Amino acid sequence: MKTVALSLALVAVPVATFAEPAMRFSGRVEPSRTVVIANHRNGVVEDLHFTGGEKVAAGDLLAVIDPREYEIALRIAQAALAEADAELRFAEDDASRQAELLARGTGSRVAALRADIARDTAAAQRDRRRAEVDAALLALERTSVNAPIGGTISPPFVIEGSFVEAKAGTVIATLDPVRVAYQVSYAERERALAAIGAATPPRCSQTST
Repeated sequence: MKTVALSLALVAVPVATFAEPAMRFSGRVEPSRTVVIANHRNGVVEDLHFTGGEKVAAGDLLAVIDPREYEIALRIAQAALAEADAELRFAEDDASRQAELLARGTGSRVAALRADIARDTAAAQRDRRRAEVDAALLALERTSVNAPIGGTISPPFVIEGSFVEAKAGTVIATLDPVRVAYQVSYAERERALAAIGAATPPRCSQTST
């Protein structure tokens, strides 16, 4: 972080003068925006697409975690969903058949009720399996790490082939524009105002040197 000196031009009560009194304080230049990138999944780094110091755009692919484990988990979840769909179709057919038998007077209310409960249970199980597929898809998508904003990226903290845990690390900083930050205590401000013979200024401007 670069430290700079700031000049605050303070204009007091309007008077006939061609110069504006100024006060100087120490400040620092900061990125206007900073984001710490986090990989959301544990795994082995398969590819790195940056070295640090270069500019990246929002959405750029930065790294890839080996996706094979998550691809397998997705296939398992999809197979479980297929089983749940088949069980639901069977339960729906049975519930429909029991309802017809009951309407003809040849069925049992208990059998029809049990069939309805089995159908509802199968439907809930199917919905659960769908959610598991969605979760597996999300986990697979997150093996790709993309830039959330545009800016200058810091060097990676890992190398290809290393195992990483889900945690934050690399930083992206937006340096255009930058902002200048400084802190001035009340006592220091009062001393500076007294030194230039000014009251509380109605406006101020800042410059960097």
